[in-house]
Amino acid sequence: MKNKDIKILFVDIDWTILDHSDGKHVFDKKSIQALKKAQKNGVLVYLATARPYHSVKCTGLLDMFKPDGMVCSNGAVAFHNDVLIHNDSFDKEDVKRIIEVCNQHNICLQFCSEKDRWLSLNPDKYVKSYFDWFFETKPEVRLYNNESVNGIIIFASDEFKWIFESYFSKFHYFKFFEYGYDIRHHEINKIDGLNRVLQYLNIEPSNALAIGDDGGDIGMFKVCSYSAAMGTSNDEVKSFAKYIAKSVSKHGVKDALKHFKVI
Repeated sequence: MKNKDIKILFVDIDWTILDHSDGKHVFDKKSIQALKKAQKNGVLVYLATARPYHSVKCTGLLDMFKPDGMVCSNGAVAFHNDVLIHNDSFDKEDVKRIIEVCNQHNICLQFCSEKDRWLSLNPDKYVKSYFDWFFETKPEVRLYNNESVNGIIIFASDEFKWIFESYFSKFHYFKFFEYGYDIRHHEINKIDGLNRVLQYLNIEPSNALAIGDDGGDIGMFKVCSYSAAMGTSNDEVKSFAKYIAKSVSKHGVKDALKHFKVI
């Protein structure tokens, strides 16, 4: 018997349906098929990721699977189907100040708008390391032209951490990679975007399931009544989840959907 309480599913991408282990960059096709089956069973399926929309598109995932919507850029952006329903953007003067400071130290930035992204400078070794690890396609290099920016990645080593403390203390920043800092003016989690989706669709958190693998997904686990952490998650992440699924290499999302009787 199917679980009729679950009406919507939020699923992370990296290390959840995209396996990066041992240098691999492989989508879990069995779990993607399971997500499609969940949709056929009447459950809305949303991708919920730290990646911006353009990055998700470049992975090829949207060619394999059409979600009902997406929460991108760590909750700064949300779409229902292709309709933008949430966009938490930086003040344009703040963007210009960040560019000014980082250009002084030859630090490359990635800017993210609703559906686009670009680099501020030609890629250096830090940028290359990031894009290789996250199975990313490098965007174009161009100047900022007063676009709406909802996410910025700063590619720098720890020696430049003082820049955050000296110039960017008003923002939230999170080191999520050896040379990658995510900077935003809201707390770096997916809660804002997820809540906006639930409000837009008039769905209660008691009817939502979240599946993810790392600290950025804890917020989703707190909001949704149903939650599953991947088997590769650390102990802290697992402590917030209602169920511990198998790893991505063992089709953990499919496992979670079966456990909660979504499929």
